[in-house]
This record gives sequence, structure tokens and C-alpha cells, in this order.
Amino acid sequence: MNREIILFRHGIAEDYRGSDFDRALTEEGIRKMEEMGRWFSTNVKHEHFRIISSPLVRAKETAEIIAQAIHVPVEIEDWVVDGVFTKLFSFEESELPIIVGHNPTLEIWHMRLTGGDHDFKKGSFCHYEVSEPTGQCIQCVRYKEIKGGKHEI
Repeated sequence: MNREIILFRHGIAEDYRGSDFDRALTEEGIRKMEEMGRWFSTNVKHEHFRIISSPLVRAKETAEIIAQAIHVPVEIEDWVVDGVFTKLFSFEESELPIIVGHNPTLEIWHMRLTGGDHDFKKGSFCHYEVSEPTGQCIQCVRYKEIKGGKHEI
């Protein structure tokens, strides 16, 4: 049995000013995530999305924008920011989890899934098909980011 997982990096955030936890998305970050949400709702189809976000503000804001576009609630979980890899496989087979988080965690998870390196740009996502029960990636179905207002896959 195979399952799908989406790892999604938060959008462009404010510069660090003493608290990494409270960094919000910039106006550009919000605009690009709204554009990504529109693209996502049109191009990524599934019956049962779940959006799970890190508790950090920039991830929550990103998750809320994508959730609004696909009409699902956001769940906030500490395990995302803590990097608990095994939680990626704790969802029902019928669900497509969208995990909204940060680097280096997403890059580490990508390496564990695929065996290869990947540079997760801010506001990008990677959609995986993963073999059960091994947790090995069969394929990265798509990688998506917005550059200069253009979609790149």
C-alpha cells in the first residue's frame, strides 16, 4: 500500500528580531501564499486533506492561507517543529497530510524519504508517494514554488 505526503515550507517571513517563534509572514509572503493557495486548490486534488502546522507564527499563517483555499481546518502540532519523522506515517490511508514547517526539518525529512538532498525554498512544497510500511519514497510527484510571480514545477 502506498500513501501520499506533502511537505510545505512556510512563506517569506519577517527578519529575526529576538524571537524566532513570533516571526510573521511579510506582505510579499502573504501575497505569494495566496497565489500558491489558488494554484493548489485548482491543481492538487484529493478527497481528504489534513493540514498540520508547526506552532511557529509564519508556519501557522502559511497553513491558514492554504487551508482557506482548500476549505479545511488547520491542526497545530509541536511534533512538526520538533522534527518527529515517524508522525508523518500516523495518518489514515485515505488522508493526504500537508505538513507545514521549516528548514532544516523539511530537508532532513526529504533526505530520509528519498535519500537525496533538497533545498526547500520558502513557500514551496514537495508532494511524495511513499511505500508502506518501509517509508521509502517511490517518487516525488511534484515540487512547486513561485518565483517572480511565475509558477515553477
